[in-house]
Amino acid sequence: MLDWQDSVLDKDLNTPPGSPVEGNRYIVAASATGAWTGQEGKIAEYNGSVWKFTAPNEGFACWIEDENKIYAFNGSAWVAIDPTGAASAAVASHESSHNHANLPTTNEKSALASTGTPSGANPYATKDYADQKLERVILTKLKVIRNSDDGEEDYDTSWYPNGFGSSQITVGNDNTGSCDAGFRFLRAFIPNNAKITNAVLRVRAAVNSTKRPTLKVKGILQAGPNTFAGDGSDRPSTRAKTTAAVDWDIAEDWVLNTWYQTPNIASVINELIQQAEFAGKSLALTIEDDGSPANQYENIWDFNSAAANAAELILTLEPNVP
Repeated sequence: MLDWQDSVLDKDLNTPPGSPVEGNRYIVAASATGAWTGQEGKIAEYNGSVWKFTAPNEGFACWIEDENKIYAFNGSAWVAIDPTGAASAAVASHESSHNHANLPTTNEKSALASTGTPSGANPYATKDYADQKLERVILTKLKVIRNSDDGEEDYDTSWYPNGFGSSQITVGNDNTGSCDAGFRFLRAFIPNNAKITNAVLRVRAAVNSTKRPTLKVKGILQAGPNTFAGDGSDRPSTRAKTTAAVDWDIAEDWVLNTWYQTPNIASVINELIQQAEFAGKSLALTIEDDGSPANQYENIWDFNSAAANAAELILTLEPNVP
């Protein structure tokens, strides 16, 4: 498997941006200057005061947000894992197609404007658009890409599309009652002969924490769930959920800006994609409080804090051959 890293905003800058936000990540381009001098090809992450650099190992892979493409490091350079299969031989056996074939609705095109309309052949499926078939195992990542697609619901009554405070989403029991989260992922195209063998929801810690909430992950049982309305009229508690649910009982301290992931939620994702009307436009998940003791909760970054902080869904797809 590829060694997946957190996404980066851009790989073509050789000068640090003027007003970075904590958690911003870049791949440093050639002829770097300023605080990036001598760091070409490394991953630069701003920690709120200085830039920290990570030298890539062969097999490092990450999502480049301004291009909406996956790049991998082949030992000497970052190369695109492209839909033609022409990526470096060092990563060719682990290609992952980001070129989903489904198209967004008119209302969603503005949110996806930077990506353009999907094009090109999908090497993992037949060319028949209406009946694409998966032909090999692939690993793909979906990410919350707009502000209305995540948020916090308090006590099954109030919806906060930017998180409750400081662009943070609380999950668990905040000493007043249950706090839940909702996440929606666009372009969830999955060929109709595929099965999900592994799936994890990844979130980024917004504070240092020693809490121990007990949580449960479910899917919103709609074939093409709408985004969360700002007025909360379609907050997670108002929607049908999957029968499948996966416990996520936090058993470790959380560290600020560290990524944490759920156990395997493949059962939840498979129930969503097996809906007769599922069209692959989107899917949505919830993290619900599951009887946490009072004052046991975690805070995670909302999309509004920075696109690089937004929740991620990592899926392993395999052909579903009897």
